[in-house]
Amino acid sequence: MAQLAEMDCLLIHAGDLSRDLRDLEHAYPDAHAHWTALAAILHQLRIVHTRRPGKDLTGRFQGWRRHAFPARPERRARADLRIVYRPRGDRTEMLGFGHRHAPADVYRRLSTRPAGRP
Repeated sequence: MAQLAEMDCLLIHAGDLSRDLRDLEHAYPDAHAHWTALAAILHQLRIVHTRRPGKDLTGRFQGWRRHAFPARPERRARADLRIVYRPRGDRTEMLGFGHRHAPADVYRRLSTRPAGRP
């Protein structure tokens, strides 16, 4: 995805990015829903980098933060997407992103990724 590659303030392993994008297609098989979710992620990545929203995580994810937000821009939409990240100087390291439950629990998927390798 060209727009993500142009965001040089973000650090993510290329293989992880590819898996996250593929999983997003499975979570949102309808083309319109998929592109809406992807647009939401791109928008929220900019917010994550500048404002550091979300909550600190614990356990396996100690030192990381999670940001929950909806895929659809409608008012009162369920926060079904997650970005797991941590600040690294003037950059933002992403462990990953995706739908909270589809195709599998996002935290379970991300728990298998080695941290600090982008």
